[in-house]
Amino acid sequence: MKLNLYLPGLCWADADPALYQQLPTPALDLLFRRARHRPLGLDGLAVLADRLGLPQPLPHAALSALGLGLDAGEGHWLHADPVSLQPSRGELILLDSSQFSLSRDESDALLAALNTHFADDGLQFVAADATRWFLRLPSAPAMHTTPLLQVLGRDIHPRLPQGEQAMHWHRLLNELQMLLYQHPVNDVRDRQGDPLLHSVWLWGEGALPPAQPSKHALQLWADAPLWQGIARWQQRPIQPLPADGTRWLASTPTGEHLLVLPQLQAATAWQDGWQWREGLLQLEQRWFAPLWQALCKGHVQQLNLLWEGPHGLVGSSLTPAVRWRVWQRSRPWHQLRITLEHSTTLAPALALDWH
Repeated sequence: MKLNLYLPGLCWADADPALYQQLPTPALDLLFRRARHRPLGLDGLAVLADRLGLPQPLPHAALSALGLGLDAGEGHWLHADPVSLQPSRGELILLDSSQFSLSRDESDALLAALNTHFADDGLQFVAADATRWFLRLPSAPAMHTTPLLQVLGRDIHPRLPQGEQAMHWHRLLNELQMLLYQHPVNDVRDRQGDPLLHSVWLWGEGALPPAQPSKHALQLWADAPLWQGIARWQQRPIQPLPADGTRWLASTPTGEHLLVLPQLQAATAWQDGWQWREGLLQLEQRWFAPLWQALCKGHVQQLNLLWEGPHGLVGSSLTPAVRWRVWQRSRPWHQLRITLEHSTTLAPALALDWH
C-alpha cells in the first residue's frame, strides 16, 4: 500500500515559538526526522492538481459546484461566498460564514434580489446551500482573484480583484454591497444583533473543460466539495474520510491512496494558535501515531507527507526501512521543518503521477 497524506495548514510562517511549547507530537517528530524531504513546487494545490492531470489554472469554483451536485458544465464559475465586513482602523476585515449563521430562507431572499438586479449584466448567482454561493458568467472574466482562505480576518482592499477588468468588478461589488445593505434581511439581522451580510467574496474563477477520466487507480479520501468535484470530473473513486488512521487501515485495500486532512487549514488561515494546537494533537493521536506503527510493521510500503511551508509544497517520503535509522538526532518536527525551509540540499523532486 502506498499512502499520500496531504496536510494543508500544517505550518504557518513566523509562528510564535510559544505555539510549540508543551506540544507532544512524538509520532510526527519521528516521521519528520526519518523522512527524505523533497521540494515539489510553489503552490501546493496547483502541484497536486498538476499531478492529477487537472486543468491549469485550477477551476476551483466549477469543480466545487460539481462536487456539491450543481450542473457546472456550462459557463464560467466563481465562488461568491457571503461575507461580513468589519471596519477596523481604516480597514475592512473579512469574516466568512464560519463566524456567523445564515438561514436558507435568508440566503434565498438575498440571492433572489441579486439575480433580479444583475440579470441584465449576465450574472447568475447559484446556491448549493445557505452559505455556499457561486456566480456563473457567460464568458471568462478578465481578472485575477484571491482565495478566501488568504483573506480571512484580513483587510480586503489589497486583495480585491486585479487585472484588465478589475475596475469593472470593483464597481459591481460596490453596487452589490449597497443592494445587500438595504435589503430587508439585513434590517432584521441588524435588529437582532446579528452580523450583516455586506458582500460576497469572488474567487476560484474558471470553466470545466470536457471530462477526462483518469487511468490511474488512485483512491481519493476527502470530504471537501473541491475533491468531490475532482473525483466526479475524472470518474475517480472517492470515499469520505474515516475518523482515524486505525479505522482507515482496518478497512483499506491495497493500492495507492491520497488522503486530504484539512483539520489545520482554517486555524492556520485565522492564525488561531489554540485551535491549531488542538487540531495537531488530534492528528497526532488519530493519524500520525497509527500510521507510524503501520509503517514500521510493513503494512504501508510508502508514506508521503505533503505539507506546505513558506516556500511551497514539500514531500516527506518514508518506507518501512526508516525504522532502522536510529542514529538520527532527536529533534521536534517544527525545528526540523524550519531547517528544511532554509536548506538548499533537499533531495530531487518526488515523483507523483496520478493521471
